[in-house]
Amino acid sequence: MCHPNGKQTDEPIPQYRFLPRNDRYQLLINKHQPGRSNDSYILLHHKHQTDRSMTIRYTATIPMFLIGICTTAQTLDQGNNGPVVGDEFIQHQSDYMDPGPAGAGQTWNFAALQTDETLTTTGVMPTAAPNGAAFTGATVAFDAGGGAYLFLKNSVTGLENVGAYALSISLVYQDPEQIMKYPCALNTTWTDSWSSNFTSGGFPVARSGTSTGLADGSGTLITPYGTISNVLRVKLHQVYTDNIGGLMTVNYDAVNYYYYKPGVHMALVQLSNLTSSASTPQTYATWLDEASVGIQEALRNTIGLDVFPNPATDQVSVVFGSPGGTITLEVTDGTGRVVVVDQLRSNGAITRHDLDLARLTPGLYQVRVTDAKGNQGVKRLVVQ
Repeated sequence: MCHPNGKQTDEPIPQYRFLPRNDRYQLLINKHQPGRSNDSYILLHHKHQTDRSMTIRYTATIPMFLIGICTTAQTLDQGNNGPVVGDEFIQHQSDYMDPGPAGAGQTWNFAALQTDETLTTTGVMPTAAPNGAAFTGATVAFDAGGGAYLFLKNSVTGLENVGAYALSISLVYQDPEQIMKYPCALNTTWTDSWSSNFTSGGFPVARSGTSTGLADGSGTLITPYGTISNVLRVKLHQVYTDNIGGLMTVNYDAVNYYYYKPGVHMALVQLSNLTSSASTPQTYATWLDEASVGIQEALRNTIGLDVFPNPATDQVSVVFGSPGGTITLEVTDGTGRVVVVDQLRSNGAITRHDLDLARLTPGLYQVRVTDAKGNQGVKRLVVQ
């Protein structure tokens, strides 16, 4: 049997599979059975979990963008929670749990999630990643460790999976996969067809598929470290096929649930279930560590809040939802000093307040709204 490095060997050929999981990539090393030439290749493929005894995991996030403008639902948008260079997230992997019901006003309890692995991923410039120039349009690459990278493009219309790199193999999506539509609120849906042609281990691989997204629920999320309100759940269903050199075809069907909170640059919890014609069903759960950027802010936020544009120069709009009554709006600087205080009146619906920034010097600030019961919403604001 010929090994992918060109040497003759009687040993089974390792199969390396780099798996984009929408918010993570996974590098698998499996041993082939001798004499099965049809699967003796190095294959990059799109998957969501594998047998843990045969897996080396490298995680990269595909963060989702979030805006919160009411107390019962959220609107996802490019500008408020986009993947940026310098983002770093700590993620735990655990066994799969039931995703719970759809609809508004739900409570999803994932307090029982455990930690099997803890992984860290960092956003870098695409040009800093191996063969980054091949991933046209990518705005950020997530270094998943071990030389594995995920390339993403975010725009005002949505978030796209541009491709991945691992083991000197570039999986470039000539037709990128839309994994989020902007804006996205409860009941928003989208469908996108996508494809890639690449070479792996000397074999041409043609991948094509369709992804359908639906924001199917909103409510409260209970995590191992606390309870988080104003969460939006998005369901992403992927159906796709790998045709490997005309020798074999593998079909995949993946159902993923993502739970999002304003101010956090990735899903707080992700649940994925993959079936394929080449393996048994495989499932996993991941959850974001409370030390990750935005988590502590999310824990204390019970009022959905957005500020835009952000960064801003002269004026910013503060949009929030509350039960009504008197609302205190405060702006604090980087030292925690309160530099703006406004008393507002909310009628219980969505409230918009235009804030003059002329009195503020360029820098990083926090915008905080507090109602009469002490409920708060907090957003970071960059003044240029």
